[in-house]
Amino acid sequence: MIYRRKLVLYTILMLAAAMVRADMCIVAVGTVGSNTLLSGPLVGAQPGDPAETRFNVSNPNPLGEYWSYSVEESSFRLQVGDVTLYGCEASPLLFVMNDFGQTGDGLFLTDVTIETGYLFHEHFYDSSASVFTSPDLTLCVGSYPAEDFDSSYWCVEECWYARLVLDLEILYIGPPGVLHSSSWAALKASFR
Repeated sequence: MIYRRKLVLYTILMLAAAMVRADMCIVAVGTVGSNTLLSGPLVGAQPGDPAETRFNVSNPNPLGEYWSYSVEESSFRLQVGDVTLYGCEASPLLFVMNDFGQTGDGLFLTDVTIETGYLFHEHFYDSSASVFTSPDLTLCVGSYPAEDFDSSYWCVEECWYARLVLDLEILYIGPPGVLHSSSWAALKASFR
């Protein structure tokens, strides 16, 4: 009888842990806007080249209307033209805000070290607070065109004056199983 209770309790705890983990995938698709990088594999990227970042997040940390998520380092991928960089360092956090104070909605990933020492930044912000319904990404599944955001800062920096600026076309939020294809057309079709 005690074994059965322990088994039931263990099962309940495992299900609760799976629900709290809430793995989600963030994909930003766009093009190169400008490039002043001086070295490394992205130095040859040209304006208009296709660009995509993709990473999984988990372990939400609810802080009212401002939540943080752990980025799974091994899931991070940045593709610019024919060059793909994998992985990131230092257990970065993704921050998502909804109706936060008087500042609006936003999604922020800052100072993430990727291959060759580049720093990666991804900030998408809407001052009208009408983009996200919640800071809980499981309630924000969908596609968000660039027009939904007042400002975006999506770039790779080598130093303060050398950066690759990316122009957002669309941001996708969804479960990793849905956002598995590297084909942009397949990604777009998965949200129709």
